Amino acid sequence: MDAPYFHFQIGAWGGTVLFDFEYAHAANELIVGPDPGELAALAEEFAFDPEAIPVGYNNLLLRRGDQVVLVDAGIRRPTGRLLTALSALRIDSGQVGSLILTHTDRDHIGGILDEAGEIAFRNAEYILLDEIWAHWSTPQRRQALTEMNGWEPEKTATIWETLAKVQERVRVVQPGEAFLPGFQLLPCIGHRHDHSILKVTSEGQVFIHLADTLAHPLFVRQPGWVSTYDSDPAQAAAARARALALCAREDALVFGPHFPFPGLGRVRAGFTGFSWQPIAS
Repeated sequence: MDAPYFHFQIGAWGGTVLFDFEYAHAANELIVGPDPGELAALAEEFAFDPEAIPVGYNNLLLRRGDQVVLVDAGIRRPTGRLLTALSALRIDSGQVGSLILTHTDRDHIGGILDEAGEIAFRNAEYILLDEIWAHWSTPQRRQALTEMNGWEPEKTATIWETLAKVQERVRVVQPGEAFLPGFQLLPCIGHRHDHSILKVTSEGQVFIHLADTLAHPLFVRQPGWVSTYDSDPAQAAAARARALALCAREDALVFGPHFPFPGLGRVRAGFTGFSWQPIAS
């Protein structure tokens, strides 16, 4: 796909999903020990090949008047195509005023820097939860985070090199604080120990950005399954259940950045668990 995008509306905000990258995972690369029969049923329900489960890497842009808000920054170029997608919409990276960071995985913050290692979103304020910044702002906490996630030190160093470049522009917020009208970051620990989701309320409508709470819609049907990408499997499963219940209760429009493009839909609660109703691209 050549920088596709998908437009939608949530209250007063115009939303656009921007394609960044896509990669197909074999089931054992994405799920720890899935039941073969249940996996086959999910493959039929979601129309995927168990040996090539599509995982998207998509970004979210929200606009209202002159306000331009980007949620996460995608993969560092040249792999990531976020700037290409913005350019197709005639948006310069300098127009982004708020860049919300749900967590600090490299596919969510890599695009903060351009190919020369300079700040790509030069005028943005970088917004993240206070506890996330606390994890990263001292060497001791970075070491603890490395150990909790089981990372190689090189990965931590690369993430901090990126964050350090924008630290003078970082704005930390409290859980549930309305840092923009109707915008709230909510802790959602499990995938990572520095992970959050975004809730936006506008004109009576609710939108929820799940970040990496779920790596694919199949986890809507099986929230108790363990993803190979989760640092704390027990916390991640509990976080998925809470997030899905929130989405269903609020009748929210939901965005999963790793769901197949455009990753938008609604979560419904039923007698047999949750279901996913995608919006067609």
